[in-house]
Amino acid sequence: MEINDAAEKLSRRLLDEGAIPSSRTEDALHISLATVHGIDFLLTWNFRHINNAEMKARIGTITEAAGYEFPVICSPEELGGIES
Repeated sequence: MEINDAAEKLSRRLLDEGAIPSSRTEDALHISLATVHGIDFLLTWNFRHINNAEMKARIGTITEAAGYEFPVICSPEELGGIES
């Protein structure tokens, strides 16, 4: 995925508005790249700064206010579904 102006702008907004801690710029960029490029699912094991209910709500509010569809954030295990 290309790091473009839109991804950088959204990343900065996530940091500036406190959805992602300012020390975690790579997390903000990870989210903004998936969002700007229209990825349906963002898989992560990062439960501290990305994949938890409080952070997902904040991130979703900001990305949707910026005019993007918010990707589903989940762990690979959550995406895998039920084993048969």
